[in-house]
Amino acid sequence: MLKILQHIEDMAAGASLLPFATVGAALVLAGLIVWLGGLRFSRFISLLVGALTGFAVGMPFVNEPSHAAIAAVIGAVVGAVLNKYMMVIFGAAAVFFIGMTISVSSQLADNDFGTSHSNGGTLVEIIDEVPKLLANYADQAWIAIKDTGTAGAFTGSVVVALGVIVAGIFWPRLVAAAAYSAIGTTVIFIGMVMVLLNKGSEPVTRISRNFDLYIIASVSMVLFGTLTQLVLCKPAKKKITTKNDGDE
Repeated sequence: MLKILQHIEDMAAGASLLPFATVGAALVLAGLIVWLGGLRFSRFISLLVGALTGFAVGMPFVNEPSHAAIAAVIGAVVGAVLNKYMMVIFGAAAVFFIGMTISVSSQLADNDFGTSHSNGGTLVEIIDEVPKLLANYADQAWIAIKDTGTAGAFTGSVVVALGVIVAGIFWPRLVAAAAYSAIGTTVIFIGMVMVLLNKGSEPVTRISRNFDLYIIASVSMVLFGTLTQLVLCKPAKKKITTKNDGDE
């Protein structure tokens, strides 16, 4: 994934990306809210996650984005109904994806994903390039998975994902809080990169040089966000109505 961000950073060199930075600042603010208060806005966030997931899943199977929008609406309804359990499912899928990605990371290290880019790309060119990079990354990852025979990694990823689902059944608030915290941390990270790209400070290059340090910082943020939500975002108390003795 860092290779994709490196492509974007190279294209952004010397470009005027003020709108990019504005969106990045908004993402940082949204990420902070999700990171520390995801449980407070759980149904709304689950609705958004369901909509985005439905749209992303629907896009490869339809020819027009308008058709994928139907999948997004269905995903939004499912997310709103499942609420915290939507985040349990999302967390399990994310764990599986991360596990499989790590298993083929060495095969993808030297791959340029079949894209060409030049320094100083415009904002429109950068936005147009991102879906191509992600699609090429997914294709190359799938090829690497098939060629390397990652049966062990697949089994391990499935086991961990099932563990997340089981934990979510017994402790849905804990798993949901961890998922919100992870999403918030990721959004904050993306927003900060977008802001710093506008300043030409090469944030991706700096991250790649100290990757282990940023992993530790990210894990620490996820743990802190999870604990903060569990402490501050108390579950709503159910009102208990009592029947008066004279009522029938």
